[in-house]
Amino acid sequence: FSTMINSLVEKAGNTLSDKQQNKLLELTNNWFQLSKETQQLQDKAIGGDIKAGQEFDNKVKELKKAERDLSTFTNTVMERYSNNSYCW
Repeated sequence: FSTMINSLVEKAGNTLSDKQQNKLLELTNNWFQLSKETQQLQDKAIGGDIKAGQEFDNKVKELKKAERDLSTFTNTVMERYSNNSYCW
């Protein structure tokens, strides 16, 4: 994701600051980690692990928050640099 977003910003003739790049990497890494953990818990819950089912519900909430955070950051960056030439 981070590479794609950087490419889109560069297409618009801009670059992300170091701070923005670090934030983007943090958000994408968090999202990927939570996605992996959610999938693992889902697999366990499907296998009948009741505790994993409860943990899965909590992990889904964390994943949704990570998705919102990443989406907000991406939309902000794309709107700032797109000059309305790219609709995210």
